[in-house]
Amino acid sequence: MKPASEPLRRLLDMWRRDIVLRLAVSVFLAVLLSTAAYTTYAVLTLHASAERQLQERSERLATVLTQALARPLFDINGAAITSVVEAMRGTPEVLDLRVRAPNGAELAGFTAAAAGRGGAHDAIAVHREISFQDGARRYLVGALDLAYSRREADEELRRQLRHALAVNLLLALTIVGAIFSVARKVARPFADIQHALEELSQGRTNIALSGIGRADQVGRLSAAVRSFRDTLMRLRDAERELRELNGDLEQKIDARTAALKQAVQVARDSETKLLAIVDTALDAVVTLDGAGRIVGWNRQAEAIFGHARETVLGQPLDMLVIGPRGQGGGAAGMAGYLAAAGTGAPPDRRIEVAARRADGSALPIELAITRIDLGGDDVAFCAFIRAVAGHERRSGDGIDRHET
Repeated sequence: MKPASEPLRRLLDMWRRDIVLRLAVSVFLAVLLSTAAYTTYAVLTLHASAERQLQERSERLATVLTQALARPLFDINGAAITSVVEAMRGTPEVLDLRVRAPNGAELAGFTAAAAGRGGAHDAIAVHREISFQDGARRYLVGALDLAYSRREADEELRRQLRHALAVNLLLALTIVGAIFSVARKVARPFADIQHALEELSQGRTNIALSGIGRADQVGRLSAAVRSFRDTLMRLRDAERELRELNGDLEQKIDARTAALKQAVQVARDSETKLLAIVDTALDAVVTLDGAGRIVGWNRQAEAIFGHARETVLGQPLDMLVIGPRGQGGGAAGMAGYLAAAGTGAPPDRRIEVAARRADGSALPIELAITRIDLGGDDVAFCAFIRAVAGHERRSGDGIDRHET
């Protein structure tokens, strides 16, 4: 069962996959049906025409015989009757001929040898009464029975049928062959388009389209496939360039990141060194923001004033400085000093101001403030402070005291 179904499965697969095969078979069946219909119509028409012609010929022959036998039958001339009948024996189409008297008695006749081979269905039977007109009177003198053969007409019909079948078959084969040839030529561009789309789906752009240059739908479809190929190639080139740009950008980002990390590390190292230097300075170094708030406080400042770094950050310097000697004191004096320093022309000398320690005791100090430009309108200040000689505390107080 399986070997028999395998060819059928292959044939069905070919039927589904090949549109040219379906078109050729459909056209062949259409031509075959039309040829069969036309042939059937032609056979029926020819048969009817042959039957009509045969009937007319038998009727004419019967008419001739009745005219030839009318006088001999009226004269009861047996020899003449027999002569007429024997003359018809040489006619191959006449299978049977009987001449009868008015009472039905057979006067003369014969049956051809071919009549036994064909039978009654191969002949046309004609019965004709024979009358003789003598002046104004007509006399019934006998009757004629004639069997006229269809064989010649049937052979002619079969010959015409064979001719019609041959012509129609040749015409059908010619039409099918022409349509198949045209279909193959028309289907080739579609096969190229299908192959091209399969190649493009696999990423291969080397395709051939035989329909390029045509002005019909096939040409426009082929041009659309080629345009799609060109677009795909441009996209591929753009993707490659984008990958290259991404690679270059990643390299540049990595290099820039490494440079920034190195710069940050250098800045951190510099800041660490600077803080170490500031912390080991002999003077108190206090860093202020633009509003005069403390943002930096070294160890010497802790030693002079007795305030820990954590307690003074964010506080105004005025809480420590009372004001310059000989001027107004307090916050107003410190604000004026910072305003003068903020103009970019701070005093080029130290000034003495009265400060207070964490325990509330007064401490005369020398103060110098410098301006630091941070870019734009942002500024900062750096204050350098030392205790006036003779007022330092010993190390037990937190300040070494020296008399000048």
